[in-house]
Amino acid sequence: MKFVFVLCFSVLMNAVFGGSKSEPSCKSIGFTTHKDKLWSIRDNGEVFVTGDKFGVSEHITIERDNKGFVYFKSHSDKYLACTPKGTVEWDRDWKRSWERFALYQTNGTVGFKSAQHKTFLVAESTGRLKCDRTHFRSWEEFRVYPGECRPFVFGC
Repeated sequence: MKFVFVLCFSVLMNAVFGGSKSEPSCKSIGFTTHKDKLWSIRDNGEVFVTGDKFGVSEHITIERDNKGFVYFKSHSDKYLACTPKGTVEWDRDWKRSWERFALYQTNGTVGFKSAQHKTFLVAESTGRLKCDRTHFRSWEEFRVYPGECRPFVFGC
């Protein structure tokens, strides 16, 4: 058991701080949809799932609280919020209940359920990210980008 902990700790530390030039740094990551489109955050807080390349607008930082919930922080230091209407707004300066998400994982993908509204983030066919699904299916599943950063999101 001690070996597994040391191995996981080493993997996480390399992921967060970048262990070597051949390993990616996972200080910020991205998420792709089932159609291989990246989440893309605009400066005005709008979120689209239309990104084709991992640029500045696609960089996301994951923060965890002591209860295992996650928060998404954009390249402009704003937090993602799920509203009661099922829209997402990436313009918050704080981390409160609307910005808190439970992490779901299955077969190499992740899903995120609003801790406040009990609805999942979803990649809409319109290219928008919303938060209005009560189920967890392929449109609510995302992959961590780059894939080598999965341990950072999933934990050990």
